[in-house]
Amino acid sequence: MSKGSTSSDAPFGTLLGYAPGGVAIYSSNYSSLNPQDYPDDATFRSYIGNEYMGHKWQCVEFARRFLFLTYGFVFTDVGMAYEIFSLRFLREVVNDNILPLQAFANGSRRPPIAGSLLIWQKGGEFKHTGHVAVITQLVGNKVRIAEQNVIHSPLPQGQQWTRELTLEVNDGRYTIKDTFADTEILGWMIQTADTEHSLPQPVLPGEAMAIKGARLPNNGQFRGKWLNEKDPLQKAYVAANGHFINQDPYQYFTISESAEQELIKATNELHLMYLHATDKVMKDDNLLALFDIPKILWPRLRLSWQRRRHHMITGRMDFCMDERGLKVYEYNADSASCHTEGGLILEQWLKQGYYGTGHNPAEGLLDELAGRGNTAGRGPSSTSCRTRIWKRTTTRSLFSVR
Repeated sequence: MSKGSTSSDAPFGTLLGYAPGGVAIYSSNYSSLNPQDYPDDATFRSYIGNEYMGHKWQCVEFARRFLFLTYGFVFTDVGMAYEIFSLRFLREVVNDNILPLQAFANGSRRPPIAGSLLIWQKGGEFKHTGHVAVITQLVGNKVRIAEQNVIHSPLPQGQQWTRELTLEVNDGRYTIKDTFADTEILGWMIQTADTEHSLPQPVLPGEAMAIKGARLPNNGQFRGKWLNEKDPLQKAYVAANGHFINQDPYQYFTISESAEQELIKATNELHLMYLHATDKVMKDDNLLALFDIPKILWPRLRLSWQRRRHHMITGRMDFCMDERGLKVYEYNADSASCHTEGGLILEQWLKQGYYGTGHNPAEGLLDELAGRGNTAGRGPSSTSCRTRIWKRTTTRSLFSVR
């Protein structure tokens, strides 16, 4: 996020100091990276035990790690830091309970408190990503924050904050001023059920959720053999389905970036709900009996759930989406169905004939799955929400082991 580097900047991964509670703050000076030390995306994943913290050593990683170590809860996966401001729940790690999270606009009548998250809009210093920091202390008209990916030099001995921001109070409203002139602070977030002065859950306008149909010019680009049968996975796909992706390969559908983010948020929240519901059934004999599983298997089932509930790599939720919103039909947990189509065949379709804007939501799926394979047992991958086409199962095993 910060622009450039200076002679005082420490190398990537250097311990810069500690926030309250002994939470480490690391340098994210990416210009000093040695590619041999971080050869792929998997090496940038930060974990504590089985719990994913984020991408080393970004602001989101620090904020999630601070909440985890200090309070025992975390926020769900987000693409950019500014998206945190639209979340309204946290997950209690010990039992997967969902806890309420409230957002308060900068200028709210609800004051910020130590331990709350401070969120920036994208733009200026935080051009594409926005930013998140943790408020650690309020001293007079100053708000002390701890963060990563803004400063890269060691903190003075004993200092537990990275920056001091000015807090103004006018007519009972609290406004925090940034040290950067070109940024916008959205507000702060507090784990509480008290909604007084809080912002409602953002709701997208119906048109932003619409699925729109379009067509490619038919220049015969999908006649004959358009897939590469020299590639083992494409060859397996062709053996099962031929050079065929659907009834009309010139028709395609698009969704907005906002709709994609809504799908991601819904997937992450519903995943937690499914886990919570499963845990409730496992602990209640009367509920478990409704599934007609032989009682002799119950001890093994419960032991497996206890030991391996976080050993999920990927899954697929089936949604209905239109201007009215989202509806989930089913959750195919730990299913590899449709990965070949989403992660490979659609990319070949794109190269063959699509020259428009946008991207395939499943692009990079193979790399992400490979990264998850290297960290198996450490919680589900956020890719669980990214492949949204109807399933075929014929090539899924090949894709999974490729």
